[in-house]
Amino acid sequence: MIMRGASPAPPGLAAAAAASLRVLQTTPEKRANLTRNIKHVRSGLRALGFEVADTPVPIVTVKGVTDLEQLRDRLAERDIIVRVQPAGGYSDAPDVPTLRLAVFSEHSPAQIDRLLQSMAELL
Repeated sequence: MIMRGASPAPPGLAAAAAASLRVLQTTPEKRANLTRNIKHVRSGLRALGFEVADTPVPIVTVKGVTDLEQLRDRLAERDIIVRVQPAGGYSDAPDVPTLRLAVFSEHSPAQIDRLLQSMAELL
């Protein structure tokens, strides 16, 4: 249903959305891998003592680390890229600075273990 005054999605965006749905339909292992990876990251962070919310999105928010910028920079030295979000940056994020970890289906368990091990060593 198109509402009066609403603009349709640009053709490129509509085509990308349709293509992504085809990928999900033809490669169900991507969704299974993503679910596995999210559980792996969350359980590993909990083992390190972090409170991690169970949300339906593959972005894991970490709070409670005193110097997030230093942690981000030290992880970057190990070729691990994470994002530090200032307080109030996203509507679903807590109103404190957070480390936001984007989890993908293509991440290997070894890569996730490397992130968790590095965080354990740097904290």
